[in-house]
Amino acid sequence: MQEFTVLALNPGSTSSKIAVFREQQALLVENVSHDGRSVDLRDFEDQVKTRKGWIMKALEEKNISLSDIDAFVGRGGGMRPCLSGTYEITPKMLEQVQANPLIHPAKFAPRIAYEFAQSSGKKAYTVNSAHTDEFEPESRISGIAGIERTSIVHTLNQKEVAIRAAGELGKKYQEANFVVAHLGGGISVAAHKKGRMIDGTNTMTGDGPMSPNRCGQVDALDMIDLCFSGKYSKQEMRELVMTQGGFMSLLGTADGKLIEEKIKEGDAYVKLIFDAMCHQIAKAIGSMAAVLEGDVQGVILTGGTVRNPYAVEAVTRKVKFIAPVFVYPGEFEMEALVNGVLRVLHGEEQSMVYTGIPIWGGLPPRKPLK
Repeated sequence: MQEFTVLALNPGSTSSKIAVFREQQALLVENVSHDGRSVDLRDFEDQVKTRKGWIMKALEEKNISLSDIDAFVGRGGGMRPCLSGTYEITPKMLEQVQANPLIHPAKFAPRIAYEFAQSSGKKAYTVNSAHTDEFEPESRISGIAGIERTSIVHTLNQKEVAIRAAGELGKKYQEANFVVAHLGGGISVAAHKKGRMIDGTNTMTGDGPMSPNRCGQVDALDMIDLCFSGKYSKQEMRELVMTQGGFMSLLGTADGKLIEEKIKEGDAYVKLIFDAMCHQIAKAIGSMAAVLEGDVQGVILTGGTVRNPYAVEAVTRKVKFIAPVFVYPGEFEMEALVNGVLRVLHGEEQSMVYTGIPIWGGLPPRKPLK
């Protein structure tokens, strides 16, 4: 079997994760810092140029040339909602990514991967974009006209660990059902049915369990009162939901190690808050098991918080009745990017064609029933 070498790119706010794999062997895994340089994520062209320079320098230090790479892959950001899979990066995709007003470092990866591929006569891909949308129609409906539930899940890592768990069961991902909980600074819990994420929590916007810095689901009437209390601006309320909620609001910190130490020291309040998060995670897992009608082959726990044995035990104790619990501490985003491309290069999957047409066009307008 031919062996392939793949370069993966995963830009962050102030650094860029890069990895070079020859099949499953890591030749280079590095997080390249911006070295104190001021970073303006709004300057798209400057960011692309600067990060390409960082990456080329890291490759040169390891004596890796672009000509040694068989394919390039960048984390997907700024795309329109689409199905999961490995997509070849095209000019249409790049045009939509750059035009997207979203300010996020993941937007730079498709462009950088594409330019590297063009310069070496190879192909560039993106895998399981953050904008993956496989929700069932009923999963999209909220109780207020004009507000629909959206798919914002840790797709890249969730899909990778689900593929691994299926392999442990001797199955393909498309043959099994899982509930996957990604537990990190943000938390997402999703129902995976035969290879598709048909429902999930969107902790980014106030849904599902609270997390170290996000509020999770909060009573809507109480939030309305808080909005009109005069204590918070609109921006401050958004921050309370997305970056200053959860542990940040209740404990004043999102430092997992400090919180773990306080629990070991016997701090009853800190333990209560942490237990509440685990309780909410388990409740979300149970709801996704109901979405799958109880036909669940495994509950999967992954993400940075899963490195904490206390968290794993607390959640497992509540959900183990549903199905066997698989534990994959940390994140596998770089491996997920590489493996998605390898499946295409080895002919195990077909690459997807990006149309730019959102997978869901919204509910049609309806007049009130009489």
